[in-house]
Amino acid sequence: MRIAFFGTPEYAVPSLRALLGEGFEVVVVVTQPDRPHGRSHSELVPPPVKVAATDEGIPVLQPERPDTPEFVEALRSYAPDLGVVVAYGHILKPQLLALPPHGMVNVHASLLPKLRGAAPIQHAILRGLTETGVSIMEMDQGLDTGPVLLRVPTPIAPDETGGELTRSRRTTPKRPTRRKSPVSWPASGGPMRRRTSLGWYERWTPARARGAPSVAASSSCSARSRPTLLRQALLRAASSRPIRHW
Repeated sequence: MRIAFFGTPEYAVPSLRALLGEGFEVVVVVTQPDRPHGRSHSELVPPPVKVAATDEGIPVLQPERPDTPEFVEALRSYAPDLGVVVAYGHILKPQLLALPPHGMVNVHASLLPKLRGAAPIQHAILRGLTETGVSIMEMDQGLDTGPVLLRVPTPIAPDETGGELTRSRRTTPKRPTRRKSPVSWPASGGPMRRRTSLGWYERWTPARARGAPSVAASSSCSARSRPTLLRQALLRAASSRPIRHW
């Protein structure tokens, strides 16, 4: 099974290492371009996923946008059987999703269909949930709307911040594609199928979906009229540090 891995931040690194540890052949990694950091913005810093891929000797592609003909042809040259996407940072177009014969799967940090979107961990805290988790889903043209293949739940501690939960291995499963829920791979290509009590896989309707757009750190203090509990939840959701360090 030849894998094309799409990911950018530290959150995505454990999934890349898990695939390698399970014996999958990751033939190429696609990540965001190196970005300037520091006051002078003079130093270009590579994404954590690029660093991990380079350490493993895996070829890396860093398109500014993953929809150019040049990038699509470059990816095609690696002949991936499957794409695995973990916090890449771009919405992938249909022609790219259709490139691997077995399509693409996404590792999403919520129990779908709850909290689909860019900031599911932060919104789990904002909404006072006591449980969140990770979902593995087959990607389609929508935003986190594809068939769900696997869910792994995890509790949220009462004082846990967004940063703590993001860094927790509880939201980065070590075996994202080969645990609990067997998936069959059609020999001739086509979509993946998982047998459940509902059929081959679980689909869900938009009526069950709840969005999770990006959460800015400044939003916690943007309105003094916010109730105290809401302000505290916003601070926890947006903070990268544990409460004891506030």
